Parts: sequence; structure tokens; C-alpha cells
Amino acid sequence: MLRRCLATTKRRIVCSDLQCNRQMVRHLTRPAGLLSDHGPFCGQPRRMGALPGRRRFSTEKTSTGVAGLYSMTFVSSDGSKKWECEYRAGMTILKVAKDNDVDIEGACGGQCACSTCHIYIKNKDMFDKFPQPDENELDMLDMALDMDEDTSRLGCQLKLTAEHDGLEVQLPAATANQLL
Repeated sequence: MLRRCLATTKRRIVCSDLQCNRQMVRHLTRPAGLLSDHGPFCGQPRRMGALPGRRRFSTEKTSTGVAGLYSMTFVSSDGSKKWECEYRAGMTILKVAKDNDVDIEGACGGQCACSTCHIYIKNKDMFDKFPQPDENELDMLDMALDMDEDTSRLGCQLKLTAEHDGLEVQLPAATANQLL
């Protein structure tokens, strides 16, 4: 992709790599034509897998049969519909639900400012694998409809790990959106 610098009339070639583009900002006066194999400003050939910020996942096999992917199930409030979903460690229950078109609202976008991602974790062993709710989550759970002290949590506050593989959560019959 070719661009013209606003300060000069020299052409600039922009690399599609994020790291290269960061360096481009520092080198606006460098003329085009001083190119490496990778891009105009980095001076190194591109190496796949060595880019900063790239995640590496486990190679162990899981219940899904794919390395680094785990499974969980969402159940509708009346039990008539189930969503089998895959997740990677570190995702929240709300993120998994949104990625798989599960009927959960999450009005605040995962900021613990509403109770629309309220869920029930029916398996007590799985419930105990999550950290205890903090004060903000408890305040939001107090506003949730049909809260059950033993199984209710907010999906935006629960980060999933490999030990949550096979988790089953149930959606409540109704939620109250205080943001409207």
C-alpha cells in the first residue's frame, strides 16, 4: 500500500505488520526505497510465529480433540435448548456466550455494571473452582432477578481455564437491565 507523507511529497510504503507500522511513525522522514524483505522500516525478514503479542497455546488434547480448545454448555432457563461451545483458557463466560450467539445480554459489555449476564452454575464442584466473587459482583448479583446464593454468578467476571472443561451453566428465566 502506498501513502504520501503530509510533511513531504516523498512516497511511503506501509507494511501490514503492526510492529513495522509502529516504527513507521518514528521514521516519517525516511524515504521509500530503503526497503528490507519485511517492510520499509524494520530491517528484518518476516518470521512467522515470532511477532510480539502472539499467543501460544497448549498442545495437549482436550475433550474437543483440538489442542488448547475446551468445551462448555449453556442451557436455556427451561432446559429446552442447549448450546455446546468451545473456548480457550482466559476467556470469560460472557465472551464465550457472545461468540456463540447464546441468548445472554451482557448490556454493560463485561464491565460488571449490570446483572444481565447472570448465570447459574449447577455443579457445585465446578462452582468452587472459580474464585470468590468480589464486592462489585455481589452488589450486581443483589440486583439480579431470581438470584440463588449457592449457584449465581455474573458471566463477565468468570474467566475460564482448562479445569473448567465440561462446565454446564444455566441461563435465568429473566434478567433486569438497570442501564436502560
